[in-house]
Amino acid sequence: MTTSTPNLALTLYNSTTDSAEFFSNFRAVIAGVSTSSNFYKIDTAYGTMQTEIDTLNQTRGAIYVPATFVSANYYEANSITEITEYIEDMTIILALDTASDGTVTLNINALGTKSVVKINSSGAAVNIAAGELMEGKNYLFRYSGTQWVWVSSNSADQIYISGTSGNIVTVNTDGTLLGTTAMIVKASGSELDTGTDDAKFATAKAIKDSHNVPSVAPSTSGNIMVSDGTDWTSSDIKADSSEVTTGTSTSVLMTPDSLRGSDYGKRTAYVTVVDPATALAVGDGKRIITIPSEYNGWKLVNAQASVTTPSSSGLPTIQVRNVTDAVDMLTTRITINVGAYSSYAATTPSVIDTSNNTLATGDRIAFDDDVAGTGTYGLDVILTIQKPGA
Repeated sequence: MTTSTPNLALTLYNSTTDSAEFFSNFRAVIAGVSTSSNFYKIDTAYGTMQTEIDTLNQTRGAIYVPATFVSANYYEANSITEITEYIEDMTIILALDTASDGTVTLNINALGTKSVVKINSSGAAVNIAAGELMEGKNYLFRYSGTQWVWVSSNSADQIYISGTSGNIVTVNTDGTLLGTTAMIVKASGSELDTGTDDAKFATAKAIKDSHNVPSVAPSTSGNIMVSDGTDWTSSDIKADSSEVTTGTSTSVLMTPDSLRGSDYGKRTAYVTVVDPATALAVGDGKRIITIPSEYNGWKLVNAQASVTTPSSSGLPTIQVRNVTDAVDMLTTRITINVGAYSSYAATTPSVIDTSNNTLATGDRIAFDDDVAGTGTYGLDVILTIQKPGA
């Protein structure tokens, strides 16, 4: 007697008990045209499985869909191989080549034009507003069966905040947004006179309109009246250059002039005159630089030098010379002690010639090596300049 398989109910023959079965019956059951034949059942099952596989392939994850603007917020996307039909719950990552300017529709692979919508705070599907979908950004959409619905959209009306209309939005301790704080209101001049309402804030105009403006003037023109009724002169509140350089006072104000005259108003140029691997040799114009227009009128205020290999005897001696004006800029030249790498600890520090230290646009500044020392290699000159005061 024949039996059946558990899943497709295919007919099974036993070689012993079913040996008397006619071949024609056997063939009809196995490969007959009837919908109950084994082959027909297998083919039907395969078709069902293939349909389910295709559905899974198209809904397995978000499919990237780059869409091109065609006209009036109508976009098309072609050659998206993963999509052969619109399937409910299919998800796509939509990227537009042109920002939306109102209601948006989309046609993928010429399968039909569908609306692109969002869910508002009331749970209703509404059209996309102008500017909500930006050029080149990626947005996640799910196909509802009739239209593409924006998933987790972040446009303004997607955010729900608990509170009262017109209140100020604040951040709660758990990170949520609340609208329970009443809006801050401007006070009038008369309310400032009363001075009893602590729920409003004062504007400059309200203060001006009120009667609480101090009527006492400073005793000296140009001074400042402070809250205790005393005057402060400009020297009481203005920092000088040394105070700006020190940077420790908390009771005075910095002016542009005090900044200019401080160390913070200086510029330093580090000029390589002789390569570190080259022995220092006596000679004028070992290197010449040109002053840019940005430093026109600035003054040389300090000059130092350093070497790669120090002298074993004799003091390397350097002059800074303004070739354009044909003057030396130092009354005492830069010297570097024997065995020292720089002039910062020189026995005789360099001195600026304050009659010849002004720089002009295009000035050619030369570095002259008057004494090389013994075994000295390399030479760098460090110039510090500063803009003069008025």
